Amino acid sequence: QPSIGRYVAIKVIHRAIATDDRAVERFQREARLIARLEHPHLLPVYDYDGAHEPPYIVMRYLEGGTLKDVVDKGALPVVDASYLLRQIASALDYAHRQGVIHRDIKPSNIMIDYDGNGFLMDFGIARLSSSGEGLTQTGFAVGTPGYMAPEQGMGMDSIDHRADIYALGVMVYQMVGGQMPYSAETPLGVVMKHINEPVPSVRAVNPQLPELLDAAIMRAMAKKPEDRFDTATDFADEVTRAVGRMTSSNLRPDTLRRIARENVDAIHQRRSANQVQIDATMAAFEASRASATRAKPTAPVDPNSATMTELGAVPPAPGSTPSPT
Repeated sequence: QPSIGRYVAIKVIHRAIATDDRAVERFQREARLIARLEHPHLLPVYDYDGAHEPPYIVMRYLEGGTLKDVVDKGALPVVDASYLLRQIASALDYAHRQGVIHRDIKPSNIMIDYDGNGFLMDFGIARLSSSGEGLTQTGFAVGTPGYMAPEQGMGMDSIDHRADIYALGVMVYQMVGGQMPYSAETPLGVVMKHINEPVPSVRAVNPQLPELLDAAIMRAMAKKPEDRFDTATDFADEVTRAVGRMTSSNLRPDTLRRIARENVDAIHQRRSANQVQIDATMAAFEASRASATRAKPTAPVDPNSATMTELGAVPPAPGSTPSPT
């Protein structure tokens, strides 16, 4: 946004699905959903235009990258995982209290800022639990296979907030274990393992992890929704207790901050190297916008129905006496 000197992220519909009415409806619905949700750890929306070609959403731009960028480098210290979990769990519980089920919790949908704080985003396939409103047909699975709860993978219509808690459990397993709990040759194979196979112990990957943390992840990933935590914060509290018994010194997310700052530095370097091209692009954008403004026709004013402002008059201040003409 050149007028206020702020970089933003703009989400648009890909041309390949821009003619799909259902995809456009989902996109517009996402904008309406996140516009009504306000929480410190939900990525805020600045603007939205569903009538534009293509429709777009303007959101806060975070240069620290996503949690996926972080976990792709390896397992996180338990302190970092607990720190991030508490923030995302708080945002998720807030959304659940508003009747919104995310249905696609995963590292690539969590942005990281310069200080290692997390922000949940992408409500494109969210569902309103109060009305059952969704944009998918009953019997069709929706979500990301590696993070889908068993009932989600089976395409059940009775999915509630506990499917998000399951995905949060998968994500914590990945953060502290450095790998996914299930793997297979195909996405369907992964879904079937989530449905049928026992929850693997993260201590099998890293025996140094506390048993209480392992037990918390297993409960979050329980096959039956009723066996999981009632809220995401309940899960985060249990993980915090496990981490507190393991360490009591440094509770800062140093690894998250280091990787986020490395990402920010890399972006700034690329931006600096391409500054001439960026300036030229912005100048062309400003010129085209000014041209469009000048070319916009002005509707004639009917003096019999126009307001004082439209006629060029300035209305008197409240309580003042108009000057005689």
